[in-house]
Amino acid sequence: MGERDSDAPMVIEEHQRYGYMGFRHGFRVRTLMGRRWRFSVYDDGRSFGELYDLDSDPQELHNLYDDPGHAALRAALTEELLHRMMQLAETSPLATHHGP
Repeated sequence: MGERDSDAPMVIEEHQRYGYMGFRHGFRVRTLMGRRWRFSVYDDGRSFGELYDLDSDPQELHNLYDDPGHAALRAALTEELLHRMMQLAETSPLATHHGP
């Protein structure tokens, strides 16, 4: 991705023990927080998420997640979130039955 570590988006993993705002108990959220965008995906079984342009909407009042004009950005942020989560995933103990 080429960013310095300080410029790389932050991944926030949240597991809510209690439900609130219409979500069930134990729901999980994964957020990619960058300088310009906040992108959150929920695992509640619904197609719900959040996408905010922090430059033009710092109060996060206009959710762009379902906006067709931001579909390509949403796809790119989904992929970036996936890659960042893979980079941050625990890698030990290493498997002993594969590879050289």
